[in-house]
Amino acid sequence: MGFEDREQKRAGRGVIATMLAVPKNAIKTVPGKGRPKTDRETKKRVSLAILPSLYNDIQKIAFVERKSASEIISYCLKQHVKRNSDKLSEYEQIKRGAEEGHNRRDSMLPFSADTVDTTFP
Repeated sequence: MGFEDREQKRAGRGVIATMLAVPKNAIKTVPGKGRPKTDRETKKRVSLAILPSLYNDIQKIAFVERKSASEIISYCLKQHVKRNSDKLSEYEQIKRGAEEGHNRRDSMLPFSADTVDTTFP
């Protein structure tokens, strides 16, 4: 039994047989790589400085709750945002005021442009 005989015998069995039995045009290719895009918000990776003892406690709690440390931290941050929604509104008002003030720069001056004496003695 030569090499070619062994290869033919091997090709007739198991995974190799199923791979060879599938016609090439039956395999659907998807344009692009990876998973298809979704409409939901994706998570952003950030780096935070947390005390090691605090992080260890979070990991222990996550283990007991069968969640990840990231899920617990996200939950805590969502709760913090809910409790401080008034500050988010205040921030939006400040930003809107700054944008309006930027467009009306002269109105923010402590004096009127027509009251300044531009003549030199």
